[in-house]
Amino acid sequence: MHALHAFIYFIIFIKVMFVLMFFSNQYLSKISPNFDIKNQYEAITGFWKERTEFIFMVSTSILLILVFYPWRKREWALDTEMRVLFFVFGWVVLLTSNWSLFITEAPWYTRFVKSVA
Repeated sequence: MHALHAFIYFIIFIKVMFVLMFFSNQYLSKISPNFDIKNQYEAITGFWKERTEFIFMVSTSILLILVFYPWRKREWALDTEMRVLFFVFGWVVLLTSNWSLFITEAPWYTRFVKSVA
């Protein structure tokens, strides 16, 4: 197996683990009626949710650097796994960004709110 494909499958595995930790954390924090289980496992799932998201972001960033390295003599063709991975990475970055820094603290937003109110 080519090392690049192994790295891509590692990133996909990390993303699947993130999704599992995300849903289990949401279940434990909002739905679970058992407080003993909630207190015990919510911290663990939250911890691993954050770590797997960080590993995904770093790994995909490394993959972007490898794929779009400007001084490569021969370009790599983007296969289906890489396209899907970059698509998911784009959505993850957009959805997990701290938009309140951009919107609520921006001068245009405060002027807009004052003009509407």
